[in-house]
Amino acid sequence: MAPAPANDNKPTAADGAVQIVGFTADKVVPVLLKVLIADPNLGTITFQFSEPVNAASVNFTAITVQDGATSKPSKKPNIRCRKGQG
Repeated sequence: MAPAPANDNKPTAADGAVQIVGFTADKVVPVLLKVLIADPNLGTITFQFSEPVNAASVNFTAITVQDGATSKPSKKPNIRCRKGQG
């Protein structure tokens, strides 16, 4: 395996580092802002949230896809998660 190419990154001494004394977890709940049907032929749906969402924390089984307001749910969709843009 070839070595990684050189870069201009230079090590920085941690002489002025401060010890962490506490941690406050993020308590802001993401809000679903938009649902976009990006490509109905491929079955692509995009969910836009107010802040980044960890895809592993989303309960996809709680999402129902229907072809109309009063129709029965469609078969279980093929769900893939990708990092959003922006």
